[in-house]
Amino acid sequence: MNIIDAFESMATLGENLDTVDSMLSGWRNHMQVYPEVFTACTMDYTENGYDWETIARERVFPYSLKHWSCLKETYARLKPLCHGDTLRGGGFSDDDLPQGLFVLYHGLGNGAGWAHEYAQTPAIWLGIEKICELGWTSEAALRALIVHEGTHLWHAQKRGITLPMFAKLCEHPVFRLVAEGLAMVHERRVVKAGTRSADWYKECARHFDALKHRFALALSHDKEACAMFFGDWHSVEGLPDTGYYLGEKLVDSLTTRISLEEIATMSLPTLIGHSEIFMRSTH
Repeated sequence: MNIIDAFESMATLGENLDTVDSMLSGWRNHMQVYPEVFTACTMDYTENGYDWETIARERVFPYSLKHWSCLKETYARLKPLCHGDTLRGGGFSDDDLPQGLFVLYHGLGNGAGWAHEYAQTPAIWLGIEKICELGWTSEAALRALIVHEGTHLWHAQKRGITLPMFAKLCEHPVFRLVAEGLAMVHERRVVKAGTRSADWYKECARHFDALKHRFALALSHDKEACAMFFGDWHSVEGLPDTGYYLGEKLVDSLTTRISLEEIATMSLPTLIGHSEIFMRSTH
């Protein structure tokens, strides 16, 4: 898998920028070389009704300015891991190895990892600034992150669909639950807790039944409310990313009798049926 490195020259540029405005301006100019990255980062906000420049000024670049050394160190640790051997560590065989590109970039806090096309090619996008913000900077966490996003590429490949089609399927909360669950299970093959802390797992387990109840309730009344279970900026029962935990537990419950490959290719109605049984089960 080849690397599109949109961060290396930004790392050098950032050394000479000492204000939020100069960093934003420098980023915008730098992105002229990578217009597809610029468009993806900005549209991620504008399509959802947010002003990306306000977010960049108030949240993203103040953080980057203060933690620039972390960004550079993380980038230096991450780039050597961007190859097929890291993905093999997640349990993928050579025949099943996800195919595509790696994109290393400074984004707008869009995500630490993102399964998204680049030049109409499946790609694992790795946002250096968000990786640092989340504290996923150890080699083990970086390997787990690569495997997580690689699993989404594998999942789309297994279904014989493009990543835009995969993203459309993920708009259904149950499919997204399963997609993230598959990725979490593959993460565990790299490091036991993947990118998540032991405390996060402990607290999610403590609220397991409540999380299942609230997800089922949201699904039956307002599918958009299920978005609260995904993303570190949301919380359910005081915890972020609880959909990832529920997805992992759902997939674990299925793998006692069904292979990961079979789960990856199941129809949405079948997945919904399995999720309904799972949500009704007691801890």
